[in-house]
Amino acid sequence: MASDNSNYIASIVSFNLHGFNQSTDAIYEILDLFKPDCLCVQEHWLTVDNLFNLDVDPDYFVVSSPALWTAVEKGPIVGRPSGGIATLVNRKLIRECRVLLNSDRCIIIEFAGFMLINIYLPCVGTENRLGICSEIISDIEFYLSST
Repeated sequence: MASDNSNYIASIVSFNLHGFNQSTDAIYEILDLFKPDCLCVQEHWLTVDNLFNLDVDPDYFVVSSPALWTAVEKGPIVGRPSGGIATLVNRKLIRECRVLLNSDRCIIIEFAGFMLINIYLPCVGTENRLGICSEIISDIEFYLSST
């Protein structure tokens, strides 16, 4: 890729998995059919020990955060899981790609003159929802203002 990216058009797909296990086929299909520069996924529901499952295609590298981080630390998981985000980036961009932030609800990646923000906002009813949203927006504002 040329260092002058003024005419580069990035292809990006975002997909809420509602759980990695039930969406694996869709991930393969998206990567095979569209071959995007980046695939942003939300709600993979994978624990730290299972994040390796996101490495589904040798043409992509994965930036991910685990789901259920605090829930797993507390003991056995009860109820429906939630969370976890990842961004799969085409390896052709690896030299230009820089991870600016990788948190449990926000991944910010800079590549080819773009800043890609993959976020997973809490749904209505989530404890401290406004505080979580405020923190995510503050993180984004920080990285936008520092470029």
